[in-house]
Amino acid sequence: MDPTIITGIIGAFGIVIGYFVNFFLEKYKARNSLKESLSNTKVEFFKGLWKISEGSNLEKAHKRYLKYHELMKWYNDGGGLLLSFEATERIMWAIKLLKISLKEIDISDKTLKKKDFKNSPLLEKNEVTIIKDQLSWLRSSVKEIVGAYSRQESSKSLSDIPGQSNTGRNTTKDNKGYYKNSRLIKEIKELKDLKAKEKEEEIKELEVANEELAIEELAIEEIKKEESILKDSKT
Repeated sequence: MDPTIITGIIGAFGIVIGYFVNFFLEKYKARNSLKESLSNTKVEFFKGLWKISEGSNLEKAHKRYLKYHELMKWYNDGGGLLLSFEATERIMWAIKLLKISLKEIDISDKTLKKKDFKNSPLLEKNEVTIIKDQLSWLRSSVKEIVGAYSRQESSKSLSDIPGQSNTGRNTTKDNKGYYKNSRLIKEIKELKDLKAKEKEEEIKELEVANEELAIEELAIEEIKKEESILKDSKT
């Protein structure tokens, strides 16, 4: 083969390879740029969550009201997209507990002020502890997501005594019986059971309605048949 042709083929082949190399290189750079941008966004979102998951003065209804709306806003503004399954579970429990602790208040009203809560009683100490506990575990989950904690470390609670090792604990079982005796958790379960019962009743009502509809349709068919027979007899 003519050396000139061979050289041309090699040159063309080199151009094609160069094109694809550049294409994938640009794609790689764009992906890394996007990851870096998302990483910066994550940092800002988690810094915001870290701030609002602080749990002081939660015995006061006004503070719990503010905390509820802060967590909801953070989650609905896109923060929820960045959470792991475990962290989502933590924040959802915190939101549920805050909501049930404010059941006598219209929390859908975002215009309430501190003075609107002046007659609201303080929340019991053990119930406050449970809410704080969920917020604390939420922070641990966030630390795991950003890489500050390992998976094993995020499942442990910090020791109350300096130098004492801590093997961690399940957040639904604690030695002081807070969760077992919690009024809030009992009310959440009762509400869940009530909703399940209402759903079951709705299904039964729908089944009855479908049966009645089927009977009506059958009756209409019978009437049509009788009318048809009567019409035929007259003709």
